[in-house]
Amino acid sequence: MKNFIVLISCVLFSVGGLYGGSGFAQRKALNIAGIHQLVAASRSEHDRQETSRNRQAQNTVNEQANKTLLFKLKDSYRLLQSRFSFLGMAVSAAEVGWNASPLVTKIVAEQSRLYNAAILNPLLLPLVYQAEVEFLLRAKDLSGYLFALVLSYGALNQMKISDRKILFDHVLTELKQIAALSAGMVRLLDHANLSSMISRLNPFADFISTDKSVVEDILRKAKALGL
Repeated sequence: MKNFIVLISCVLFSVGGLYGGSGFAQRKALNIAGIHQLVAASRSEHDRQETSRNRQAQNTVNEQANKTLLFKLKDSYRLLQSRFSFLGMAVSAAEVGWNASPLVTKIVAEQSRLYNAAILNPLLLPLVYQAEVEFLLRAKDLSGYLFALVLSYGALNQMKISDRKILFDHVLTELKQIAALSAGMVRLLDHANLSSMISRLNPFADFISTDKSVVEDILRKAKALGL
């Protein structure tokens, strides 16, 4: 605004030097036209600068939010790797089944793919972070269950094979669900456009029905984070 006032003063001074007192009416008309033109130009420049400032401010906010979310993602990823490392050892110690360890290995590999995808594309940060939160909760519950099995190993050996199988089958079922959900998230990111994926009513064709509500919840929370 200060620049605007200085500019108007300069124009008025210049116009005043070109015309004498006898041309007052004409000078007045010319001054008014010039002022209107300056006002229009000033408004246009002001709007442009305001838009630029708002855009820069929004970009700064988005960058800061992404940095914060990136720190959270890194922390959750480290914790997730630690928990699944424990799960891998626990399923071996408890002798859950020959196919339990490969499931854990597969889950860890797919979590790594999700994490790397988010690092390369900040737009994926909210989605991947919410997915990792879900996996962390499931891994925590399963770790507690497996830890209890390991501590009760002596009692397990005294149980009927059929009863022991029921306990171990629960572990396998949980691992299979986590593996399916993890693989589905990877496919979702590999084959779907992110914007259309969020807006579509049913982006879960690759998921079994029991996983749809989980993924819907992940996407809903990811949108709340700014996806």
